[in-house]
Amino acid sequence: MPPHFIVGLVARKGAGKDTFANAVAFDGTAFARFAFADPIKAACRAVFLLSEDDLEDREKKEAIDERWGVSRRSMMQILGTECVRANFGEEHWIKHLQFRLDACTSDVAIVTDVRFENEARFLRDYIGSCAVLIRIARPVSDGATDEHASESAIDAITCDMTIANDGTVQTLQKKAIATLMKLDLGHCVTFTMAEHNVFGYMMKPDVEEYVWHMYDKMQQAIQNEGLLLLDNMSFRDFVNVCYKYTSQRPGYVHDSDDDDEEQYEETEADDGLRRLASLAESEA
Repeated sequence: MPPHFIVGLVARKGAGKDTFANAVAFDGTAFARFAFADPIKAACRAVFLLSEDDLEDREKKEAIDERWGVSRRSMMQILGTECVRANFGEEHWIKHLQFRLDACTSDVAIVTDVRFENEARFLRDYIGSCAVLIRIARPVSDGATDEHASESAIDAITCDMTIANDGTVQTLQKKAIATLMKLDLGHCVTFTMAEHNVFGYMMKPDVEEYVWHMYDKMQQAIQNEGLLLLDNMSFRDFVNVCYKYTSQRPGYVHDSDDDDEEQYEETEADDGLRRLASLAESEA
């Protein structure tokens, strides 16, 4: 089952992505860590006879490898973008990450290197997960003047929030932990649909509290075979509507046993869903 929640980090090189992820790990938050560049690093180690430290240590990564006449960062950029992305398609590394996320057993995943718009879109659209994109902005980062496509494309990505890395490493670590606490990843609400897809949506605390209260009753309704929400709306979309303060009569339609007409059936969960919509409206 895929992770219920995905945090994507968007930042130029040297802005603090690894510091953010390491701080979350140190804080004890259970998560799986991914990077689009994981397979690129593995390939570079094999092709250029590099150690793991060669690609993780910042000074070594930026230094020219005298054996090959190019920096190790350039090796990764050229292999990942000019070689693979340009020849096997812009979706190649996305597909690679998708296969890994599909096999993930953790509820939360952090993707540390979102660099292209299609990568950001993939995380937002990944079925089974809520996703939030966090930009880490540093006034002067190592990548501020790097115009390679894998760096320059970062600035165009739309993010959900921005964290300013304008202090010490310890300050960024505290901001990282505070951000994850604010997101409250342990309470990402998920609902299993009849198609066995999992959908989730982050809600305001008082709305979320009531959803959890009604969760079991909702599950009974949405797990019915052949279930469709009213007007063919997915449950995720319905909760999205509630969240945005729109009242819409909840419920679902199904095939009648007596004829071929679709009949509306009132369920115990309907009252909870109506109250959810009403509660959301009252917050406006």
